[in-house]
Amino acid sequence: MSLSNLKLILRRQGFTPSALKMALIAMMASRPRLAWIGQGLLRCMARRGELTIRYRCYGRRYRIVLRMSDLASDYYSARELAVDDIYRLEECFIPDIVLDGGGNTGLFTLRASARSPHARIITCEPLPRNADLIARHLAANGVSATLQRVCIGGNQRSIPFYCREANQGSFDGKLPYSAVIQVPVLPIEVILGAATTPITGQEKVFIKLDIEGMEMEALEHYLPLEQRAVVIVGELHDHARNVARFKQFFQAAGWNLAFLGGNDSTSTFRAVSPAALPLMPR
Repeated sequence: MSLSNLKLILRRQGFTPSALKMALIAMMASRPRLAWIGQGLLRCMARRGELTIRYRCYGRRYRIVLRMSDLASDYYSARELAVDDIYRLEECFIPDIVLDGGGNTGLFTLRASARSPHARIITCEPLPRNADLIARHLAANGVSATLQRVCIGGNQRSIPFYCREANQGSFDGKLPYSAVIQVPVLPIEVILGAATTPITGQEKVFIKLDIEGMEMEALEHYLPLEQRAVVIVGELHDHARNVARFKQFFQAAGWNLAFLGGNDSTSTFRAVSPAALPLMPR
């Protein structure tokens, strides 16, 4: 484990049992020869195959669990969202609606609820094991959100979803997978209710997208329809192949698009709609 990672965990969580658990998991990933030590200690701390992690987020106290069966995946999510803030929630943009696309275990939903406690939150997650854990996390922390067990795409249908690790499932059957399930697909505008209500309302919308390659078709369909103040943060998969066309979607709709980091495989982006631009810092 790098010294910088340890410092970040301790700075955000202090010298607590939760910080110790996170540090042990990080050590296992970066020091494979010592993994047996970390594994043994963590099993002693686990209850019913789960590790309890407590943390603070925007002044709110949360309690989550990391599954020993999905330890690497759950730690990665907790590292991104319980320790860090990779999706960079804007202080100046307080949304009325939050869409968590690709909810995983619900940690972004928890962060969004702490940051915008009055927002209506919709969480989409197609993998049943993850969706069940989202429901547990919401109930355990008294967070109100609408959980939809669907994936996001460009048109309504049902498609195969290839299950792998908890945060690695996708719609690509070329990679090794452990199981295949059929999942419903809904467009963004349907999930947000734009199919039955005007899309020229005054609501401010924040969308987080981590939808394993479906962002291309979802955004191509959604952007021309949206006239509200919207900020989107997310991942673009297969960046090198898709980036030129991806930029065209936003340019045609008059959105501001910026890439925040990544590589030719996966990049992170932030996009701001024309109606939201006056609300953002200059």
